[in-house]
Amino acid sequence: KNLKRPTVLYFCLMSIAKMELRESEMGLATKEASACVLQTLKTLTRYPKNEPLVAAATGALVQLAQNYATREVILKEEWQRLVVNALNNLKKESKEHLITTVDGQEKITVHTATRWARDTAMNGCRLFGVFAADPKRREDFAEEAIKSCLVVLAFCDESATVCSAACDCLYNYCYRCEFAALLAAEQGAYEKVQEAVGNFMSDEHCQKQCERAIKVLAPNGWRGEEVT
Repeated sequence: KNLKRPTVLYFCLMSIAKMELRESEMGLATKEASACVLQTLKTLTRYPKNEPLVAAATGALVQLAQNYATREVILKEEWQRLVVNALNNLKKESKEHLITTVDGQEKITVHTATRWARDTAMNGCRLFGVFAADPKRREDFAEEAIKSCLVVLAFCDESATVCSAACDCLYNYCYRCEFAALLAAEQGAYEKVQEAVGNFMSDEHCQKQCERAIKVLAPNGWRGEEVT
């Protein structure tokens, strides 16, 4: 009933993102969990350009997907198209800075991903990463997942959090999956992650995620040799 009230929707989605919904005694998603999934996807459909709502909705989906029963409900819906659309419509903001040079002060304009874009990018990678856990479905989502990871790596190149999420997702799809590894190779994932790792030399967690992804994206790395 609050679908036309974005502010109320935002707080509802934030609440869902903090819930830990359980399956029923029969091992199925409860009516409440199913309703949460459907309303979250309706929000993405109705407000595809509302940055805060898109970020909150993708965050809610990540949490909902943690439960295997609720995950099945998501898989029956058109979640992939909505999430890919969100990742392809991330926005940047412009900020002016004064820098001091030998010739005096100079004004420059810096373009960076918005806070909401960074959240959406991270959530999108995490959501795709959850579905990589099922070997039977990994190949179904691999192409869009890998494309999406590379899109956000390029778009949010100043965010270590987004980089970590993207590298983790790439690893989840390509490890022990030749099909995904070949797709990643075709899209130049190995080279792009190597470029990204240099942006966050001081972030230990991001470095570990990048290094892990680089190992699995290297030729024959998908086989799981050594310590990948």
